[in-house]
Amino acid sequence: FLGNAGVGCPNPAFYVLLTYIATVGDVFQGWYLAFIHGIGRATPLLFLSILGILGVNATQSIVKRKLAVEKFIGWALAYIGAFIFMNGAFGHDWYVQSSPDL
Repeated sequence: FLGNAGVGCPNPAFYVLLTYIATVGDVFQGWYLAFIHGIGRATPLLFLSILGILGVNATQSIVKRKLAVEKFIGWALAYIGAFIFMNGAFGHDWYVQSSPDL
């Protein structure tokens, strides 16, 4: 459920982001993208930590609805995977058109 919260190991998407930052060569844009990526990874952990400090057990409601959460995540992954597969196979023109003319 909180698979993107980075504790101990980097997200594989970060390596793609580092490659993009290195190829762009703009320090501000690289800093900004890495900062936004870090905020996105840390937010779930900070949220659960603050709730834990306040005495709220947020994971209890997730455990109660474990089947519903897993079902939702499964269908969401299937939908996103189908979209990426179909868009990659038949709709890659958006990517080609968005690249600058070299």
